[in-house]
Amino acid sequence: MSCTQTELITTLRSMARQESKPSEMLRALLSHSKSENTGDSVDRNLLVQYFSEAFCFLDGRVYSIFGWFPDESGELKDSDIDYLLSERIDRARDGWESAS
Repeated sequence: MSCTQTELITTLRSMARQESKPSEMLRALLSHSKSENTGDSVDRNLLVQYFSEAFCFLDGRVYSIFGWFPDESGELKDSDIDYLLSERIDRARDGWESAS
């Protein structure tokens, strides 16, 4: 089943309201991407785009996603990305809640 970008944005916001960790949200996007594509590569720019749109981020506030990999082989581990993005998502809550 194919999801639109709007549906993915809605899913991210819903997960944030349920206090899901950003690493869990990223894995949900990756899972969707794998079900849509046969290849293993994921366009990390899309992950940044979805997070930026979902949480009304500007100025590269989620570029830290580029340092995270689901197998924790990246520069940032789950706990790092959760710390960095949770704080930013919470600070922007008024903006993305009103955009919903």
